[in-house]
Amino acid sequence: IIYRSHAQIAGITQLLEDKGIPFNAKQRVNVFNEPLIKKLVLILRYIDLEYKKPDSAEYLLFEMLHYDFFDIALNDITKLTRELAKLRSTEKKSWREMLSNKQFMLQLGLVSSGKISSLEANLTYWIKEKANYTIQVLLEKIITRGNVLEKIMHEQNKVWKMQLLTTFFNFIKEETAKAPNMDLSMLLSTIDKMIKNRIALPAN
Repeated sequence: IIYRSHAQIAGITQLLEDKGIPFNAKQRVNVFNEPLIKKLVLILRYIDLEYKKPDSAEYLLFEMLHYDFFDIALNDITKLTRELAKLRSTEKKSWREMLSNKQFMLQLGLVSSGKISSLEANLTYWIKEKANYTIQVLLEKIITRGNVLEKIMHEQNKVWKMQLLTTFFNFIKEETAKAPNMDLSMLLSTIDKMIKNRIALPAN
């Protein structure tokens, strides 16, 4: 595809991704603008916020339920959201607390109940292990346990997605090497500053 300006490439690559059409981009793309990386950054942000203050990032959990690699049915998300809203008006319980309630989940009769329970278990695991893992290892656990890698391996554009993952992983590795005391909050702050100041992370 020949395009007039480099500014158009992000929209073109997104369209090709949505259509499942394999491609190889010669122009370097800003990794931070790619949906896959945006999702991973949001998951890292959720973990960081919940680790600092439990139940402070529930507004991010709703978005995560829609992520393709968690494979949760849209109808289940709608039903779950409706029922949780009802419960929140009578019971002061968090979303994650209710998602871990097996009896509550069974009563709803959701098609994706097993996958929702797996997501809740993974979130609890990642938050707990944040203090025990380096950022690189934590990201690796998210990619493997969160079904991210498996989902990518079944996509037509898996080479491109792996390129994005590798670039993001190497970025974290380089940033933590420059600042050995860097924690997850500091990394997210760095990413936010780069995005705000339009400093791109080119896909390698």
